[in-house]
Amino acid sequence: MLQQQPLYRIQAVFSRMLQQQQLPLYRIQAVFSRMLLLLQQLPLYRIQAVFSRMLQQLPLYRIQAVFSRMLQQLPLYRIQAVFSRMLQQQLPLYRIQAVFSRMLQQQLPLYRIQAVFSRMLQQQLPLYRIQAVFSRMLQQQLPLYRIQAVFSRMLLQQLPLYRIQAVFSRMLQQQLPLYRIQAVFSRMLQQQLPLYRIQAVFSRMLQQQLPLYRIQTVFSRMQR
Repeated sequence: MLQQQPLYRIQAVFSRMLQQQQLPLYRIQAVFSRMLLLLQQLPLYRIQAVFSRMLQQLPLYRIQAVFSRMLQQLPLYRIQAVFSRMLQQQLPLYRIQAVFSRMLQQQLPLYRIQAVFSRMLQQQLPLYRIQAVFSRMLQQQLPLYRIQAVFSRMLLQQLPLYRIQAVFSRMLQQQLPLYRIQAVFSRMLQQQLPLYRIQAVFSRMLQQQLPLYRIQTVFSRMQR
């Protein structure tokens, strides 16, 4: 690792993290060693900025828990892919931190969080809008495993992802108050409707190529 990367760049990343004196060093090394091998010239100062912001605001044992779980279950290149895509979008770093901080508090299986974001990020949906939806949902303390279940079922069905994304993007573009979007999901999930039926609604609507603004209208009506 040291032979392949400029030393001052590696040092800059580690020095900030090491100043915290609490995060297990071997895990820091494991994450960054893989990241640095796969970086392809992603600016390191942005990676460092993400972690420094997280370290300043979050209990370090939670940050460590994220990576420990990810490292146990996920190929590290996927962890890197999530951050690289986020950083390439120049999303305000405090928003990245906000998403993870809420999710971490709920102890949602991290590999599923990553799966949702990886698909969304591939579609290049503005990240601050993705974050806005999740942040509002998370503020309502809706059980995260059910939110995750909806997305996971959709993804498992191989429904064209760009259409799933189109629904959310259209809803967000219409400036529908986010608490109303959240209200739809909370109502459906609170009713304990079988999740495959929720998925079926989306898949049928999307397959019929129904104008997306009508899909949005349906959801806005449902919450009333």
